Amino acid sequence: MKKKTIHLLGFIEFLILLSTLLFFVLASEKSMIFLVDKVTQTFELKYQKLEGNILKNITLYDITYKDKKLTKKAHIDINFKALLGAQLKIDDITLQDVDLHVLEQMIEDQSHDNKKSQEQNLENIPTISISSLFFSTTPYRGHDINIDNLKFIANDIEGDLTNLSIGSFSFYTESDHTNITADGSIEDRVLDLNHLWITDIDIEKIAQFYNSKIKERDKDSQINKDEDKRGFKKLIKAFKISNFKTDIKEYDYKKYKIDTLKLEAHDLISDLKSISAKTAITAITNMWKLNSQGVLKDNKLLTDVDVTLNDKYFKKFVPFFDHDKIKKLSVALDLSKEGLQADVNLKTDNLLIGKVKDLNLSIENAIGYADLKFNPINLEVHIDGNLTAKHAEKITLDCDLHYDTKDKFSYTGMLFSKDIRNLDSNFTKLMQNTK
Repeated sequence: MKKKTIHLLGFIEFLILLSTLLFFVLASEKSMIFLVDKVTQTFELKYQKLEGNILKNITLYDITYKDKKLTKKAHIDINFKALLGAQLKIDDITLQDVDLHVLEQMIEDQSHDNKKSQEQNLENIPTISISSLFFSTTPYRGHDINIDNLKFIANDIEGDLTNLSIGSFSFYTESDHTNITADGSIEDRVLDLNHLWITDIDIEKIAQFYNSKIKERDKDSQINKDEDKRGFKKLIKAFKISNFKTDIKEYDYKKYKIDTLKLEAHDLISDLKSISAKTAITAITNMWKLNSQGVLKDNKLLTDVDVTLNDKYFKKFVPFFDHDKIKKLSVALDLSKEGLQADVNLKTDNLLIGKVKDLNLSIENAIGYADLKFNPINLEVHIDGNLTAKHAEKITLDCDLHYDTKDKFSYTGMLFSKDIRNLDSNFTKLMQNTK
């Protein structure tokens, strides 16, 4: 019995001595340099200065990739106690002033490796736990975009690439294309955003950037595109946005000018197949002003739109109408990716001005319906109306307008009245003049 006790005490003593030795080995500067060099050399990285030890935290300064400066400072605080339990837990990661040009080159170089081995490596990445993460960049000047500022902060990161959760995060970027602010969380593959603000959008630069990326993607196979979609769906299965807003910078296109275009959405929900939300749109151009309140449901926008026509352009195109009578229009819209449907109701009296004012034309009720299909372009417009005038008490209007890219415009219509009295020549001129 004594021999067994002595052997047990000896084994415990051995473990204590081994642990102490291991502690001093890992805590030594040479061990830290050896391990860090092994990791950095794998990715062709170099550094100027190294501080800390493996048991607490490590800070690397002035890291370069192929002799190009990648980042000013990289700090990692590893939870050694968790590491002993075969868990990868990191209390803090800081990557400060990362050069996106160099990072982009590094990612491109790594992507040249065999794809299968990359996929296997991703699948073999262990479950990680990061208490806090900070990432910032230096100003980026690229061929298609200039980024002045980019920051990402996250807390309580848990899981792997197939099921990643983030307790909270915030993201901010400022560029010559747009500014983006976002904050939220990820849990059970659901991205939950408190705010997503995409402001000061430069339409012209965004269009140029988009077209250049489309050309690049056209070089890739459809298989690669499908892989990108599947990769995103592995990370996120749905998203929610409590408060979304976006606006654009002033934009000029030939004779048209957009001074203001704002979109706001609340309680936005999507399962990556359909989107639902409450929406509000404000638009001001040199031709009209628009305000809209509605809902987005199952990828369809159902909204009531109030349109105020600009006096200058209205009088130029329809000089014989009293602008004040119909400058405010209410339109019900149904918009989807397939097309757009619109309903307009109009009532007014004494509509005509100028030389035809004496006709005393009034609209008792007019209903217009438009159906626009996007692919291919096809427009159908139908208008029904009941009118009264000086020379006819009851006038019925019934007309149809059709447009497509093949046959262009076609029109059929009827203006009918049972009782016409002393019809003025000005009225016939008005009917004949469609310019």
